[in-house]
Amino acid sequence: MGSFFIASFLLLLSPGPSVLYVVSRTLEGGRKAAIASVAGLACGDVIQVIAVGLGISALITAYPVSLYIIQYCGALYLLFLAYKALPKFDDDGSATEKEKGAKRFYYDAVAVNALNPKTTLFFISFFPGFIDPLGASILLQFLALGFLFVIIGIGTNSLYAVLCLAGSLRFQLLRSRFMQNWLPSGILACLGLSVLFR
Repeated sequence: MGSFFIASFLLLLSPGPSVLYVVSRTLEGGRKAAIASVAGLACGDVIQVIAVGLGISALITAYPVSLYIIQYCGALYLLFLAYKALPKFDDDGSATEKEKGAKRFYYDAVAVNALNPKTTLFFISFFPGFIDPLGASILLQFLALGFLFVIIGIGTNSLYAVLCLAGSLRFQLLRSRFMQNWLPSGILACLGLSVLFR
């Protein structure tokens, strides 16, 4: 379990799609967006862990077309979120303030992570190396590793959100009207395109 913790921590600590997603949402909506997005990504991971553990994802991977459908749905949803994050302008050309509830940020994050086929394939390929075939129930071992992975992910994503909120990064970025208006949308669009053309 210790080796799994270290490996997972190092993987999750490196800036990847989840980190970029949390940063973009934090820049867009502040503290409430950060908390909701971290919680939503964790919930999406839980859905993936349960699906893989019960063999649902194994059935999906047996039919490559299903994976492509999930991949494109996830990519299109990220691009949709990028569009929604674009600034709206008043008649005088000034950007209007966008109000978005925490629930919306949460559900967006759940959908993004639950529809990510890379997460499915990662769990299928990464977890078995830490499962003892002679130990307790394989399913229970898989679920235990999965939930530990989710907890570690909550910690690392929260760390980046706190650094973004408390540090000078968000302040410096938001000083620029261009960054404030376009950066969150640009990050989401890049994530969507990377999933679409992976």
